[in-house]
Amino acid sequence: MGCGASQHRQPYDNTRQVHQDHQDSRRLVRLRDVDERNTQRHSTRELQRVDVIKARRRESEAAIANLPKPSTPEKLPYLKKRMSALMSPERDALKRDLSSLSKSDTSSLASRLAKLGLASHEMRGDGNCQFRGLAFNLFGSQEHHAIVRKACCDHIKTHADFFKVFFDGDQEFERYLHNMSQDRHWGDELTLRAAVEAYSCIAHIISSEAQNWYLVYTPESTDDVEMMLPVGVAAPPKNKDVYLSYVSPIHYNSVVVSTVDNQGMAGWARTEDPATGRTYYFNVETRETSWTWPPETS
Repeated sequence: MGCGASQHRQPYDNTRQVHQDHQDSRRLVRLRDVDERNTQRHSTRELQRVDVIKARRRESEAAIANLPKPSTPEKLPYLKKRMSALMSPERDALKRDLSSLSKSDTSSLASRLAKLGLASHEMRGDGNCQFRGLAFNLFGSQEHHAIVRKACCDHIKTHADFFKVFFDGDQEFERYLHNMSQDRHWGDELTLRAAVEAYSCIAHIISSEAQNWYLVYTPESTDDVEMMLPVGVAAPPKNKDVYLSYVSPIHYNSVVVSTVDNQGMAGWARTEDPATGRTYYFNVETRETSWTWPPETS
């Protein structure tokens, strides 16, 4: 502005300031009314870490959602009941009869079972039959076979010094352990031994072999073990007797109490045709096969 010119100033208006103060006051009141329970605070520098935690939580939730749900015990056909239904004196008598019969009997597997008032309860023939039979005995349902498989593999890995003596070097042992951890890979005598130790149970194996067809596996350790269990299923008692029938050399079933005469069904087992997925039946003694049950024998 030029020299000597008069300067004009705007008169001070406090109305605007009062209005602003009023607005600020109302804002403070609103802020005080906010419930702290409905707020959260974090620094923008932590955003990446929060995203990682959220991702882990979602993965955890997904894993939990896929856990086996509590299930009811597997139903048995008419005139069959679980071995656990036997009273203690009956179980003791059964063991004595098994031991005595195994020294002289050379009949078929079904005939041996029938003489003892027992029968095979069919396990699905999908490569998991040994673990299915163990799960049926331990947990009441063969559908928990994957848990038994994992428990066996974990035990073998933990006690590698004991199990490695059955292999020619570490590489063969690691390959065996990797294969055995896969679904549908057949169980063997080592996994049977591992199951006995992992669940502190006693396994009774009644096979179709002509001789030495009754085998008993007992845990070497008397210490308490931490068992791997399905969700909602109680731990089996220590030294629980587990009964399996073995159609040598390829199929395991569970053994149950029965009043049915099964002698005519000797040696038969059920499995799936890998090409079509259809169920069929085969006899390891006669090599006969059938698409229907009971099978038509020649």
